[in-house]
Amino acid sequence: MTTSTQVLNFLDDNSENLTKQEYKNCLESILTGIESRLDCVKEELEEEDKEQNG
Repeated sequence: MTTSTQVLNFLDDNSENLTKQEYKNCLESILTGIESRLDCVKEELEEEDKEQNG
């Protein structure tokens, strides 16, 4: 699995060689990963809430 930092480093190193679409695709990939992680954290917090509140 590629981390956001790895993708950002790749973009930094290759920005002159990437098309705008390739650059956009990489950024969208980062955002999708962040959204996915946020969904997981939200579910975990909701489960903890249920356990604490009965």
